[in-house]
Amino acid sequence: MAFASRWKKGPSSTSSSRSISLPGGSRPEHRARHPFGKIPAFEHDGFRLYEAGAITRYVDEALPGPRLQPEDPRGRARMNQIVSILDSYAYGTLVWDIYVERVFRLGALGERAW
Repeated sequence: MAFASRWKKGPSSTSSSRSISLPGGSRPEHRARHPFGKIPAFEHDGFRLYEAGAITRYVDEALPGPRLQPEDPRGRARMNQIVSILDSYAYGTLVWDIYVERVFRLGALGERAW
């Protein structure tokens, strides 16, 4: 979600984020960005954030480009409800079971990336 929000804002959005999907867990430099060693971790012009919801709202308000959140309170509330559902119930399967296993860890020829 955080990566998608930066992508939607367009090429003028500059930030830093890094994958921590490595054997043995996160590296010490990542723990400096995220105290729990999780993803995502985000940095923009020296301002660091972690947690997808905070990053996405910051990106929407701080970076130029199309709005990512509905203007009306009910629309924003429904969006936050859906995001919370995904974070609570779908994140593990979507990221670790699908993305990491099928995309990140497998190379172009179906070989392990590490």
